[in-house]
Amino acid sequence: MDAEHLKRKLEREIRGAVEKFRERDDITCRFGEPAVGYVSVDDVRFDMLFARGFNGHPREIYRPGRTIILYYLPLAEETVRANEEAAEPTEEWVRAYYESLWLAMAVNQTIREVLTGQGRLISGLSNMVTWDDGELREDWSFKFAAAIAGLGEMGPAGSFHSEGGY
Repeated sequence: MDAEHLKRKLEREIRGAVEKFRERDDITCRFGEPAVGYVSVDDVRFDMLFARGFNGHPREIYRPGRTIILYYLPLAEETVRANEEAAEPTEEWVRAYYESLWLAMAVNQTIREVLTGQGRLISGLSNMVTWDDGELREDWSFKFAAAIAGLGEMGPAGSFHSEGGY
């Protein structure tokens, strides 16, 4: 299967995994439509970020991977609005946090199944993502990779802005 057909299959399967997740009786949070992006670990912008000390390099993190597959699963507007109006995180917001982790696991499993079904080598993070107390940030930022993949733009204070929200 060529790369374009594989991308279409991945995107279709990811949408299917999200839809299946939405149908579960134990899920209360609503998510928007997933956005999927791809970027080569050899993209020169990673070299620049690494040389300036902004980010780890994906060639050191993803082995044997050559392409990073990124996805964004936006929360529904009502979930975001409910939390913005509260003085502290709402119960709905806390629940959305946990459900987003469950959804990410389901999507990651779907990606893994599609790629292994095509005989592709896959890798998750090969290092532990660590917090750098001196820099007040992680060693690896998916936000930079998502921006390079065209899923959105970096904003103030390390925020990430996409069509689906931030």
